[in-house]
Amino acid sequence: RFGTLVHALLADLPLDRGESDVIDRLASVHGRVLGATAEEIVSVTAVVQRVQAHPLFADAARAQNNGRRCYREIPVTLRLDSGELLEGIVDLAFEVDDEMVVVDFKTDRELRGSLEVYRRQVQIYAHAVATATGRPARGVLMKI
Repeated sequence: RFGTLVHALLADLPLDRGESDVIDRLASVHGRVLGATAEEIVSVTAVVQRVQAHPLFADAARAQNNGRRCYREIPVTLRLDSGELLEGIVDLAFEVDDEMVVVDFKTDRELRGSLEVYRRQVQIYAHAVATATGRPARGVLMKI
């Protein structure tokens, strides 16, 4: 539930740091839908506030405000040379200078024992975004 609630807030949260109560209101609504406890909602709110203050979030906000490419929770599909079709959901992708930055958010629980799998996942997402946009892309795995 923690990871789902974090992802829901990060998907809906305005990239620009605005009113301080936006995170609280979103956490309350999403928390009710997910059946989260009050303690979980408070915990997630604190985590999301830290993520919102991260320089990558500011870079994404700048990209969006300057009319550059900026995508959140966007589905991607990539056909490999072998013919295999890979699909996924990119948490955040935005254009900076001449490249795309592809961010995949992961909670501590999701990372245990799976770090290499998730590194490969974000590399695949970056490759899919590069293929779709025609721009070089780099993947960032953000541990939350």
